[in-house]
Amino acid sequence: MNDCISITIIIPAYNAEKTIRRTLNSLEKQTNKNFKCVIVNDGSTDQTRLEIEKLMSDLSFNILVVEKENEGVISARYTALQYVDTEFVLGVDADDEIPPNTIERYNFLWGNLSSQEQKDYIGICSLSYDYVNHVICGGRFPKNINDLSTKKYMKYRFKGERESFTKTEYLLKKYELGIALGKQLERKKMGNNVSEGLMHITIERENRYYCVNEVLRIYHTESTDSLCNRALSLKSCKESYFNHQYILNHFFPSDYMPLSLQFKSSLYLIKFGLLQKMSFKKIYKSVDSLSKRFVLTIMIPFGVANYILGSKIAE
Repeated sequence: MNDCISITIIIPAYNAEKTIRRTLNSLEKQTNKNFKCVIVNDGSTDQTRLEIEKLMSDLSFNILVVEKENEGVISARYTALQYVDTEFVLGVDADDEIPPNTIERYNFLWGNLSSQEQKDYIGICSLSYDYVNHVICGGRFPKNINDLSTKKYMKYRFKGERESFTKTEYLLKKYELGIALGKQLERKKMGNNVSEGLMHITIERENRYYCVNEVLRIYHTESTDSLCNRALSLKSCKESYFNHQYILNHFFPSDYMPLSLQFKSSLYLIKFGLLQKMSFKKIYKSVDSLSKRFVLTIMIPFGVANYILGSKIAE
């Protein structure tokens, strides 16, 4: 068993002065402190940096704090990865925490895999616990599932937040894709934030995680300062429109994506298009085949209803 796996914990932080203490205290409580930590302060306008500096003198592990202008969670994580020199990365949000045995368990679980399995898997996928609602996010993995690819994820319709300990080389590919797609959004004047889910299903289509039914992350949903919590705005509508358009044009037809996802993305393409005051003609032209336009036609009543009943764009 390998007790010395090299791992860096990366934490993107935006206006996290009220929650970063909880996150860093959970790292301090780790039974195995064989890790590095990189925090990216993503242009916070509160006292996030000051709060981190106050805590650093009481922590027994080293922290590298990187300052950057606010560009969103994808850019923040990509920036953090530029400072990583370890084999593995564990991403933690600045409003969440990890149980005291998290690093120890990842070391144990990875060390107990055979050398061939360590080549085959890109990391370990575990469970997250919703602290507010007192449930495991998305439920447990089926007992007969010990590895997870995007194909299996879609087949079994897994939902909810999962925790993953991942080889650095694969995370770099994932976030490089996110940055590239973000630049496409910027050129089209549609924002710059790409869905994490879209990046998952693109990069991890064939790559597999080793799955464990252990809670190795505690997910807090009450925070309003998270990088991932964004008010519905024209910018977020444009970004959501791009994400669903990308899914429809790049993953269908598919031998493993459920047809329900095509219907769902079609519904949201209509909703977010209408919220931008786009014409149906323009929405139709944004998908690349007649079969996809046929599905759009079927989903028009549902998309319009969702638009009418949904949130209005914030001024």
